[in-house]
Amino acid sequence: MSAPRSVLLRVVLWGVAGLILVVGLALRVAAAAGDFGIDEISSMRIAALLQGPLAAFRVRHDNNHILNTMWLYWLGADHAAVVYRAPSILAGVVTIVVGGVIARHHGRAAALTTALLLCVSTLLVNSASEARGYAPAMAFIACSVWLLERRLAGSRSRWLAALFGACQVLAMLCHLSAAVVCAALGFHWLVQRARRGDRRTLVAEAFTLHALPGLAALALFLFFVRGMQVGGGATNGKWNTLMQTAGLVFGLPLDAPSLALGACVVAGLGVLALTDLWRRDDSRWVLYTVGIGFPLLGLAMYDITYAAPRYILMSVFFLLLALGSWLGRAIERTGAMRLAGIGVWCTLVTLNFMGDLELARLGRGSFRQGVAFIISQSKPGPISVMSDHDFRNPLLLSYYARFHPQGDRLVYWLSDHLPAEGVEWLILHRTCGESPPVAQTIVNGDHYTRRLALPTAALSGISWFIYRRDPPAARTPDTTAPQQRAAPP
Repeated sequence: MSAPRSVLLRVVLWGVAGLILVVGLALRVAAAAGDFGIDEISSMRIAALLQGPLAAFRVRHDNNHILNTMWLYWLGADHAAVVYRAPSILAGVVTIVVGGVIARHHGRAAALTTALLLCVSTLLVNSASEARGYAPAMAFIACSVWLLERRLAGSRSRWLAALFGACQVLAMLCHLSAAVVCAALGFHWLVQRARRGDRRTLVAEAFTLHALPGLAALALFLFFVRGMQVGGGATNGKWNTLMQTAGLVFGLPLDAPSLALGACVVAGLGVLALTDLWRRDDSRWVLYTVGIGFPLLGLAMYDITYAAPRYILMSVFFLLLALGSWLGRAIERTGAMRLAGIGVWCTLVTLNFMGDLELARLGRGSFRQGVAFIISQSKPGPISVMSDHDFRNPLLLSYYARFHPQGDRLVYWLSDHLPAEGVEWLILHRTCGESPPVAQTIVNGDHYTRRLALPTAALSGISWFIYRRDPPAARTPDTTAPQQRAAPP
């Protein structure tokens, strides 16, 4: 290749890489502009009760992502949503960059395909647009992978080992799910050193690389994880969580009838990508396999009622690394393999991008709008409200009522302490992927008609369906409507 063509190609590749970063940043900022989800509000409540930033280490609650909680405490109240979510947005961009650098080992096409998969992944955009610790943890893990690969490639820099340990500790302080991936990286390192016969330096290097993360993981378990309070969530089985995660990697919504098919396709693609690395005798098949497998193994072993795709988000990162590298090599080939690679890659990018646009449009819910609607449609005086969940809905209602000049008019009634005269407004909620409730319902003999539907697109979001009590003259006999009472949490 002539020098001018080589320079031109390099400029084009750098231009494409820059465009991917711009798109990735724009998607995350757009998705971060909406209302807070309930988990974010819970984290903000924890931060507001702290006596100091270091007090975050003493709050044993699963919504306390330590570094994220310290960030929320430092910011204080009444900032724009994007400000609270800024670390996650930045971490999402860092993950794209470092993921592309890691995949560069397999060629320039692999680097770009991997970066674009990380850029548009709906799961990653979702985590990188909320004020929680998942996206920062992933960014630190991505940096740890890059540093470990440099070490295995022969680098003996003292700073490298220190940075590797620091990144893993910071990842665990962002979210505890990173501890499982740190163990996976340690396993990968051990396998590679054993294969190369470097037994003389094994103990010394193990101490240099893994002592700090190991001690940090032990300390977190003893002084933070033990006795941790789990806040709860939607009941979800482990197998269903696995299916949802795989389907979302493909870009399918949670309520898609073809979710099982999409999960099978993604699983098959993952096996093909890992098998291709193994056949090439590329040691990264071990890295990607344990990176995918260790979080899945942790999910299988951990007795949890409220499983969710976010618990195995780290597996998604390594799966996308494997898929991006494999598709990049396929695109560089000729004939049917290139067409197949382009087809799969375009499908993944398109479906995920559509999910990103939906996430930016609907966000994690429209609670501010719901509060404003109830107040605007009510008569002067106190406004009585009840719901189907006496924890989630009043938490959201009270948080967003304080932003409305008449928010103090809202009076929430618990489902087991309803007034004799009845309640004017009813809120029913659904998590992402659940079917909406009926348009009319009956609670304690009062008829309610749905007046507003506020859907969500985010995994951590909640849809609100707002009902108003019908006046007696407007009621029509309905013997088929189920007798319904607002359920306690």
